[in-house]
Amino acid sequence: MNPQYQMQPQEQPPIQMQPQMQIQMQPQEQPPIQMQPMQPMQMQEQQSPTSYHDPELEVLEEQYQIELLMQGKSTCRIKPRNTSREETETRVEIKSELTENQQIISSILKKIDHHSKFFQTVDRVDPLEINSIQEDEVEDCRPFPPKSIMQTQTQTQTQTQTQTQTQTPEFVSISFRKFPHTWKSFLLEQKRKNNNHASTHASIFFESTLQMIHLLEKMQSLQLVHFDLHEDTVFYNELQGCPVFSSFGMSFQWTQIETRFESIFRPYENYRPWPIEVAFLAQVASKKRDNPVRWKDEEWTRQEIREICEKFVQHPESIFRKYLFRQSITSSSSSTTQTTTTREHFVNQLEEYFANKYENQPVEKMFQDLTQVSIMKTWDLYSLAILLLETNTELLENQPDKTAAIMKYVDVLKTVIYSMPEARPSVEYIENTMRDIFETPNPFVSEK
Repeated sequence: MNPQYQMQPQEQPPIQMQPQMQIQMQPQEQPPIQMQPMQPMQMQEQQSPTSYHDPELEVLEEQYQIELLMQGKSTCRIKPRNTSREETETRVEIKSELTENQQIISSILKKIDHHSKFFQTVDRVDPLEINSIQEDEVEDCRPFPPKSIMQTQTQTQTQTQTQTQTQTPEFVSISFRKFPHTWKSFLLEQKRKNNNHASTHASIFFESTLQMIHLLEKMQSLQLVHFDLHEDTVFYNELQGCPVFSSFGMSFQWTQIETRFESIFRPYENYRPWPIEVAFLAQVASKKRDNPVRWKDEEWTRQEIREICEKFVQHPESIFRKYLFRQSITSSSSSTTQTTTTREHFVNQLEEYFANKYENQPVEKMFQDLTQVSIMKTWDLYSLAILLLETNTELLENQPDKTAAIMKYVDVLKTVIYSMPEARPSVEYIENTMRDIFETPNPFVSEK
């Protein structure tokens, strides 16, 4: 193991950030800021990030500077300069419902024994004064607004209501235990370094599969749905040799499905980790927002059902365009025609399933059917199957002698992805099936 990835022994007390890393607006002796827990009914109100009023906070000391490490759509990974605390990662983001939800879910996950081994939970959240960050760092981090906007916030409160005052979003820094590599990038890097040990790569890959299924069971024991599993939210704990789930801003407990319905099911843009029923539930949530009084009585049309199914399968970022239905059926026809026909056939299957159940039926019936606990418990399994299939394609697809175990493994993943909501296998069933595959003699060695 490379020394730079070694972490402190797990029995150490929780990591406390160095004084220069504590992005606090109040004197240091005060306890970390306590964020107001969300009440379920309050979470129905969707707030734009720009709707937060920046409180009157003290400006940080001038010597505090950060270094931008990586940025995402709504957050930036940073570290304070001149620090040796490599085991801690800090992210900067606009304070939002997702920020608060991540804290709440982290507090639930901390009930699990040895939770830090498996879950990248929030260590602390501190307010951040954006004006204390260097201009170039602000410009490089996409979620930050231009600093000129921040400076206009100094206008006095005596302005009349007819005058427009720019409102500044409130920023926070969130501290986590650091894991340098995502699970997928770790495996691909190991393959690059040791390309001649395919059986070793396969062994680590399949062992990780069982470990991640076990993590799903741990979350389900707390009635949790992660709802955002993909290659950037699953890390690898090299010290313990196991995957780690992170990023719980979109997670929820299935007991909250009614009170948080509109905040959970945001406008659907064919987010690849989500199954087909989430696309329909996102449309239900949209109907509820448009017609809060009578949304339950609206009825589904065949055209609506068809459009949702087509978008789910044919969208350019769909799993069915990127990884499935890629190989054409052997014939004189072109590959493109054959692949398109296969996808079209799957669209027809989805349309038939949902039209038979919900055409001319009230929207409420679909909501009740698709939010059953037995179905919600399969959503993370679907997301995990997508991640595993993508990784298998890049890691093992080009292996010259694929074993029977590898081919059976891929078939199990496809079963999860292709199944209709009520027929999708449970986490327990997939775990038992995978164990049966891996317990065959020499599952990763091809017979010649």
